[in-house]
Amino acid sequence: MFNLNNDHELLMRIILGDKEAFTALFKKYSRQLYYIALKYTGKEEDAEDIVQEVFSKIWIVRNCLKPDKQFMPYIVKIAKNKIFNKSKRRLIEMTYLKYKKEVLNVGQDTTEEQLNLKEFKKLVKKEINHMSPKRKEIYRLSREHGLSNKEIASKLNISTSTVENHINKVLNTLRENLKYSSYI
Repeated sequence: MFNLNNDHELLMRIILGDKEAFTALFKKYSRQLYYIALKYTGKEEDAEDIVQEVFSKIWIVRNCLKPDKQFMPYIVKIAKNKIFNKSKRRLIEMTYLKYKKEVLNVGQDTTEEQLNLKEFKKLVKKEINHMSPKRKEIYRLSREHGLSNKEIASKLNISTSTVENHINKVLNTLRENLKYSSYI
């Protein structure tokens, strides 16, 4: 058996792929990390997700762990980065939903506005069709099927940042190519 209080020993064993040591480390730090995440997120579900994401990352990058460094500051830094990224993503989603509600609210439009919106959607579709197949697919999964960036990344077996980059490029292209449209 190994010493549960010795992070160095636990980390050395984790580097070698020891799942028991990983479980011991998880049990040792997950509760503390949960309360730190809860303090920043304010939501129990988000705090639980952050803990899972942090420890998933620890297992994935176990070969790069530095057993001589303090472990708690390391996982707190990872957690804060994940919290920041999650907050940033939520802000973008909220901004988009607000935009969608204000600008694309078809139910309350006049006939002329509905025609303009229909024509605008055709222009957007035309622009999307000129994009690369991958970018087109990512855009459709995001905007037409309502999948999150994480879900798209999982479905296409690519990183979440790649999905975000593609969506940003699509939106920038649409903004640039449609900025002189009379429908905007």
